[in-house]
Amino acid sequence: MFMNKCELRKEAKKIRSTLDLTILSEKIAKKIYKSPEFKSANNILLFYPKETELNLLSLCNENKNF
Repeated sequence: MFMNKCELRKEAKKIRSTLDLTILSEKIAKKIYKSPEFKSANNILLFYPKETELNLLSLCNENKNF
């Protein structure tokens, strides 16, 4: 059975509400920090997170242009 767009969004929101975004954000930020692409980049684009989004702002502590 296929879900329409509205149903998919509701399901994704329900799944996201069960995740610990603080821990996930830390793990993903560490992986990004260790990546060769991040190390060699001078300019980095980040988004400012809302309540239900990953927070990668800890990467801004590096000597890069954000």
